[in-house]
Amino acid sequence: MEVLVDELSAEVDPEIKDMLTEQVAGNFKYLELASTLVELCRTEMLSTKDSMNLVALPDLLNSAIDLNKQHSINTGVEIVQEIERDLPPVRGIFPALQQVFHNLVQNAIFVSDEGETVTIRARRKGSVVEIEIADTGPGIPEDKLKTLFDPTTAATHVRTSSSTGVGLHLCRMLLDLHGGKLTCVSEVDHGTSFFVELPI
Repeated sequence: MEVLVDELSAEVDPEIKDMLTEQVAGNFKYLELASTLVELCRTEMLSTKDSMNLVALPDLLNSAIDLNKQHSINTGVEIVQEIERDLPPVRGIFPALQQVFHNLVQNAIFVSDEGETVTIRARRKGSVVEIEIADTGPGIPEDKLKTLFDPTTAATHVRTSSSTGVGLHLCRMLLDLHGGKLTCVSEVDHGTSFFVELPI
C-alpha cells in the first residue's frame, strides 16, 4: 500500500493522497501494537520465579547498548555509561530485562539530536539497584507525563509518527513481574530521565 501511495500521480486529489498516507501510518501503529502485545504475553508466560536467574547488570546494560549501537552511530548520538563499581546482581529473566533497557535506550536516542548524549547511570540504593536512562531531548509536557505508560493513548516522547507509546507500557509490566519499578522525570526543553528500580 505504501508503494501505491508513492506512485500516485500529481493529478490525484491531494486530500485523497493524504488520507491514504494517514491510513498507512495507522496500519504501522496497529502492527507495532500487535507485535508488542504478543511479546508481552509470551514473556508473562515465561516470567515465573522458577525461571529467574542472577543477572549481572553491566552485562545487561552492555547488551542493550549493543542492540542500539548502529542506531547511535547513524544518528550521531553518544551513549555514555556511569556504572557504579561492584554492583550486586539482580534476579530476573535476561531477555525480558534486556527488552526493557533496549526500549528505553532506543527511545532516548530517538529524541536526541546529533551531537547530544544519552547517559546510563547505575547505582545501589539500599535494597535496590537504580538505573537511570537520561537524554537531553525536548522533554515531555506535564499533561503527557500523566498518561505516559497508558497503552490506550499515544502519549510518548518519541519523535516518530509510528510510535504508539505501548513500548513504555510493556517496560513497566515486565518490571512489575520482576518486582521492579519504572518512573519518569522530565522537563520541557531540558530532557527526560527514566528510572528503573530492581530489587537486589
